Amino acid sequence: MMVDFNVWPHAMRVPLVLYGLAPDVALDKARYPLFFAWMEKMREVPAVQKTDIDKDVYKRVLESAKANGGKPNYDLANED
Repeated sequence: MMVDFNVWPHAMRVPLVLYGLAPDVALDKARYPLFFAWMEKMREVPAVQKTDIDKDVYKRVLESAKANGGKPNYDLANED
Protein backbone atom coordinates (compact mmCIF):
# COMPACT_ATOMS: atom_id res chain seq x y z
CA MET A 1 0.00 0.00 0.00
CA MET A 2 2.88 2.39 0.66
CA VAL A 3 3.94 2.26 -2.98
CA ASP A 4 0.38 3.14 -3.96
CA PHE A 5 0.54 6.27 -1.81
CA ASN A 6 3.84 7.23 -3.43
CA VAL A 7 2.50 6.80 -6.95
CA TRP A 8 -0.98 8.24 -6.35
CA PRO A 9 -0.15 11.98 -6.43
CA HIS A 10 1.41 11.58 -9.87
CA ALA A 11 -1.08 9.12 -11.34
CA MET A 12 -4.17 11.03 -10.21
CA ARG A 13 -2.98 14.08 -12.09
CA VAL A 14 -2.76 12.35 -15.48
CA PRO A 15 -6.50 12.59 -16.18
CA LEU A 16 -6.62 16.05 -14.57
CA VAL A 17 -3.87 17.43 -16.78
CA LEU A 18 -5.56 16.01 -19.86
CA TYR A 19 -8.86 17.55 -18.74
CA GLY A 20 -7.22 20.91 -18.09
CA LEU A 21 -4.90 21.18 -21.05
CA ALA A 22 -6.35 18.90 -23.71
CA PRO A 23 -10.04 18.32 -22.96
CA ASP A 24 -10.56 16.56 -26.27
CA VAL A 25 -8.00 13.89 -25.27
CA ALA A 26 -8.90 11.14 -22.81
CA LEU A 27 -7.35 7.93 -21.62
CA ASP A 28 -9.10 4.87 -22.99
CA LYS A 29 -10.52 2.82 -20.10
CA ALA A 30 -10.65 -0.26 -22.32
CA ARG A 31 -6.96 0.07 -23.11
CA TYR A 32 -5.89 0.68 -19.49
CA PRO A 33 -8.37 -1.32 -17.39
CA LEU A 34 -5.90 -2.08 -14.60
CA PHE A 35 -4.93 1.56 -14.25
CA PHE A 36 -8.55 2.67 -13.98
CA ALA A 37 -9.43 -0.16 -11.58
CA TRP A 38 -6.49 0.90 -9.38
CA MET A 39 -7.60 4.54 -9.54
CA GLU A 40 -11.12 3.58 -8.41
CA LYS A 41 -9.75 1.44 -5.59
CA MET A 42 -7.46 4.25 -4.43
CA ARG A 43 -10.37 6.70 -4.35
CA GLU A 44 -11.98 4.45 -1.69
CA VAL A 45 -9.07 5.11 0.72
CA PRO A 46 -10.00 7.79 3.30
CA ALA A 47 -6.61 9.52 3.08
CA VAL A 48 -6.98 9.81 -0.69
CA GLN A 49 -10.54 11.15 -0.34
CA LYS A 50 -9.31 13.88 2.02
CA THR A 51 -6.69 15.08 -0.46
CA ASP A 52 -8.53 14.55 -3.75
CA ILE A 53 -8.68 17.57 -6.07
CA ASP A 54 -11.81 18.53 -8.00
CA LYS A 55 -11.08 18.46 -11.73
CA ASP A 56 -12.48 21.96 -12.32
CA VAL A 57 -10.35 23.42 -9.52
CA TYR A 58 -7.27 21.71 -10.94
CA LYS A 59 -8.12 23.10 -14.37
CA ARG A 60 -8.23 26.64 -12.91
CA VAL A 61 -4.84 26.08 -11.27
CA LEU A 62 -3.39 24.92 -14.61
CA GLU A 63 -4.89 27.93 -16.37
CA SER A 64 -3.38 30.23 -13.75
CA ALA A 65 0.04 28.69 -14.43
CA LYS A 66 -0.37 29.32 -18.15
CA ALA A 67 -1.41 32.91 -17.49
CA ASN A 68 1.36 33.64 -14.97
CA GLY A 69 4.43 32.40 -16.80
CA GLY A 70 4.36 28.90 -15.34
CA LYS A 71 3.64 29.96 -11.75
CA PRO A 72 0.38 28.35 -10.63
CA ASN A 73 -1.91 29.97 -8.10
CA TYR A 74 -2.47 27.12 -5.66
CA ASP A 75 -4.75 29.29 -3.53
CA LEU A 76 -7.47 28.69 -6.12
CA ALA A 77 -7.86 25.22 -4.61
CA ASN A 78 -9.00 26.82 -1.35
CA GLU A 79 -11.69 29.04 -2.86
CA ASP A 80 -14.44 26.41 -3.17
